[in-house]
Amino acid sequence: MADRKIGCANNQGHGPQNFVEGLRNSCNPVFMELGLRLGYEKFMEYFTAFGLTEKTNIELVGEASSIYYHNQMSEVDIATSSFGQGFQITPIQLITAVSAVINGGERMKPQIVKEIRNSDGIIKTYEPEVISRVISEETSQKMREMLESVVALPDATGKNAYVKGCRIGGKTGTSEKGNRNEGKRIASFIGFAPANDPEIVCLIMLDEPQIENKYGGTIAAPLVGEIIEDVLNYIGVEKQYTENEQPEIKVEIPDVRETEVNSARNEIADKNLYVKVVGDGDRVVDQLPKPGIMLSENSTVILYTEKQSKTETVTVPDLAGMSVSDAKYTLEKRGLNFEVVGAGHSETGVSYAVNQSVAAGEVVSPATVIGVEFRQVTSD
Repeated sequence: MADRKIGCANNQGHGPQNFVEGLRNSCNPVFMELGLRLGYEKFMEYFTAFGLTEKTNIELVGEASSIYYHNQMSEVDIATSSFGQGFQITPIQLITAVSAVINGGERMKPQIVKEIRNSDGIIKTYEPEVISRVISEETSQKMREMLESVVALPDATGKNAYVKGCRIGGKTGTSEKGNRNEGKRIASFIGFAPANDPEIVCLIMLDEPQIENKYGGTIAAPLVGEIIEDVLNYIGVEKQYTENEQPEIKVEIPDVRETEVNSARNEIADKNLYVKVVGDGDRVVDQLPKPGIMLSENSTVILYTEKQSKTETVTVPDLAGMSVSDAKYTLEKRGLNFEVVGAGHSETGVSYAVNQSVAAGEVVSPATVIGVEFRQVTSD
């Protein structure tokens, strides 16, 4: 580009791709080409229309404004600006702009509260305020679909924000900070849900993360996915599963203590759980996990038919870096139950364990459920 060589985070190259593929891959050359086709005037027209040249006037003291090119932009300026470098905007400006992209195309005035109340009732109500229309309903719908694919597809850069049934859309962000040679980054991810009818938007920014992988798609995206899932549950939005998604089924363990062994075995098996019987007695005297615990289907319940002379324990293994299948096998071999937790496409072969609900080396009862969180490495 002019006298500069500007690359992509994927320095091996993505190969030929259309705009949607470039969006999913967060490919700098695709955005640079788009910026150059728009040109300076059209680029700044939209930059202004989305509110990125002025304060949002949100009801907070000390709001900053953006820093951007006021004069004619060179080809290099347009190229770098097209993928988010070369200018600075505030988080609330970004949220406001993205909201306009996904809400049907209208730029709204951000507000802190819906209403003010006292002991007598509502004093004041704040109604939604439309500032302007930026894009058409049709374009907004296309953008929602494209941004959902950034999260929904297991090979796209937003895959770590994926949560079954939550219909999340979003975009990764990894920006250089200060002197390029210092390697400082701001890793971010902005997500929204449900993608087909958005109600919430969530932005996570990690300023100078102190880990090797500083990409927003790897470290910020899963946080957004987990927050969105919690918020959707809180506001009562039911999950919407696609044809390719199978909702995880959990069952409550019944109390089969003091029950005849074969009857207890059948009652547990009817819940699609495995049964392990310990002892030669005719009746169940104890069970693990205890009654009332929620287990994923195909987990194991241990039935004891004799009093144990000593308390059995299991040492939790270190699962860091393992695939789903390896982590499951390792836990089951120790007599522990396995559960996938957190956001992300854990079913893919390149997913690796990053967290576990019980630390390695801890001593627990047999059949304890160990929740494991998985990630995929992304280049943005």
